[in-house]
Amino acid sequence: MIKAWTVVHFTTVHPRGDTRIRVKETASLAEGIGAGVALYVQDGKGAERDEVSGVEVVDTGPPPRGRARRMVLGAWRMYRAVRAAQPRVAHFHDPELIPVGLALKLSGIKVVYDVHEDVPRQILGKHWISPWLRRPVAWAAEAFEWLAGRAFDGMVAATPTIARRFPEHKTVTVQNFPILAVLSGAGPGAVRAASAALRLCRWDHGHTRFTRDGGGQRASGVSRLGCLSAISRTMTAIHTKIAPSACESGLGREVADYEV
Repeated sequence: MIKAWTVVHFTTVHPRGDTRIRVKETASLAEGIGAGVALYVQDGKGAERDEVSGVEVVDTGPPPRGRARRMVLGAWRMYRAVRAAQPRVAHFHDPELIPVGLALKLSGIKVVYDVHEDVPRQILGKHWISPWLRRPVAWAAEAFEWLAGRAFDGMVAATPTIARRFPEHKTVTVQNFPILAVLSGAGPGAVRAASAALRLCRWDHGHTRFTRDGGGQRASGVSRLGCLSAISRTMTAIHTKIAPSACESGLGREVADYEV
């Protein structure tokens, strides 16, 4: 028997534990509306229920091998599963699922597209696409997303820059900032949060690589000192302290050295 859901989030690319999807969106939504939120994934790990948020995770089967099979067979399997559930709202997270979103929209379901990345700009750096094809493919992707943005009922953008590519009246920006309620906790939790913040910076040949869920972006000319400064200001603003165990891993020493 298929359970009736108010909102179904679905993805064939992201892991079921993706922080943006699992914590910041589905869990927050379940808390806001009370119940009826599910996350449909495709990883072959089986169904589960998040006992804290009440979000049900539905596994639509093992992921097909290879990108092409995932984009065709995986997308078809996900479409059938979400359409059978008949939620009031279907909220998807992968650009390759735009055709699935359009098909669900035609079946009468309200559809929201969550744009995690600036896909057209990412395509320009995809090594698996021939260099002479990257720009035309990027243009096609931008046009496809532009059309999709006008067909869907809502858009969620991860950055203001991405949001500007879509209709303002139905686009909201949900950025990947830390949850202060989590960061303000004391003890090991605070250490883990600070460690995660430090890992946002990866220094490579004089450049800084800022990473976030789903991909990385290199920022030229941004110094190690500047990154530590941002982390230090964040930690000060939320009144967290570095525990002794953090110093053992080098985090405490690194931030402390900057502050001195």
